[in-house]
Amino acid sequence: MANIRYNREELNQLLEKAKIHYPVDKSVLCKYLYRNKPECYFDLITSEKPSIMRTYVKDNSGDPRCPINGEINGLFFTASVNYGSQDGAPIPKSPFGKKRLIVPIERLFNVHACNIYFSDFYCMTIEVFYTEDINIDEFEEHWFEDVGTIGQGSSTPGGLQKRPNCSICNLR
Repeated sequence: MANIRYNREELNQLLEKAKIHYPVDKSVLCKYLYRNKPECYFDLITSEKPSIMRTYVKDNSGDPRCPINGEINGLFFTASVNYGSQDGAPIPKSPFGKKRLIVPIERLFNVHACNIYFSDFYCMTIEVFYTEDINIDEFEEHWFEDVGTIGQGSSTPGGLQKRPNCSICNLR
């Protein structure tokens, strides 16, 4: 049986849960978007000129009822800030790979000329699904760093769904 997508009312309920879990008055300014992948991912991209990160169809990671699963192309970037950080530093480890591309947020995100849509709430991290191919060569102010990994240290083909029994980020 196929999963039924969230309707607008259910998405609003998830958004309210996200606002409670991540209250604005306790937030730290996010200064960077970053993409974690195994080193071979970035080696392959940067070996070509131009060095293009190509979008791909959104997989089933997160909530199986997310309305954008299998519907739009994009690239995941993490926006989570390290707990206790006052300067917006990224979290120090990644479940997605030991190589991290860090881009100042204003390079990808213009608050005056963008459309942002809420489509899922996953309490473990904050992610942005960026819907355009990205030429890394055009980013003068980007950099790479090595980070520690947690878990398997790479993404799971097809996506890893959130825990169905989580009371924080599920409606039931």
